[in-house]
Amino acid sequence: MTTRVGLAYGPRFRAVRKVWINEDGVVASLASPDEIGVDVEGYRIHPAFLDGAFQLLVDMLAEEIVDVGSPAFVPIQMGRLRVARESAGQPAYVKASLVRRSPRSVVVDYALHDREGRLLARVENVRFRGVQLRRNVMEQAHYLRNSLVPSPSPRLG
Repeated sequence: MTTRVGLAYGPRFRAVRKVWINEDGVVASLASPDEIGVDVEGYRIHPAFLDGAFQLLVDMLAEEIVDVGSPAFVPIQMGRLRVARESAGQPAYVKASLVRRSPRSVVVDYALHDREGRLLARVENVRFRGVQLRRNVMEQAHYLRNSLVPSPSPRLG
């Protein structure tokens, strides 16, 4: 679905494995660092997992993504990042909750948990702005102009 809005992710940024959508938001299981080939040494939370959490916005807005011309929402601001003091390991699950929505922006809160369900980090008030990365076929065709020019017919003979 991300390709419909013009977002393409390489193998190291495909951390989301399974997604469950409910009335409270979206919950997802995340891949292990080995599965996506990242070295997590030196990271409290590896950027691939944070990016995976942000990708859940596509699932939250799935009903609005109807064609190739739908906007992509890209993160532009984080309100607050809280990392647990005793966090050990990388996230295995993430929950995304919609805070606010307007036509051109979305604000979401995230909670990242380890395999045992312990809270590793909260990312609060992440603001996304809608940008047009792809145009639908009709918009692209609008830029094409056909002009018919008469020309003499070739002589057959």
